[in-house]
Amino acid sequence: MLSTLLEELIVKLIDLKTEEGKLFKQVEPYEGQYDNISEYTLVPPSAFVELPDADPNPNGRQNTIRTTVAVYVSTNHIKGRKPTAMFNIIDDMRKSLDKRSFAKGFLYFNGFRRLAIFPGFITYQVNFIHDES
Repeated sequence: MLSTLLEELIVKLIDLKTEEGKLFKQVEPYEGQYDNISEYTLVPPSAFVELPDADPNPNGRQNTIRTTVAVYVSTNHIKGRKPTAMFNIIDDMRKSLDKRSFAKGFLYFNGFRRLAIFPGFITYQVNFIHDES
């Protein structure tokens, strides 16, 4: 179930488009790419997906879970008219993913925060909750 959720999210992020083409040049599961950034090639705008935690669903059926979904987004611009500017990317992701069906549940936007500034780009964590109920 969790691997299905991860796979469906990655496919959806790969397919996100703007007027200029695909929104992301790079979409992968998060496997520590930012831990040693000097040894990893990052092609912004990029998205790395992680499922960092899950809890029993207090409002759902028995044996259902609520899973936290973190999408780490890196790009070169914060705002502006470019579709690849961070705030445009966050808006596009929210509009495309919020309240949508994924892996026998629904995904809900749950905020974002700036994580880091690296030479040449910035990274935000965009959070969603996947609810199986």
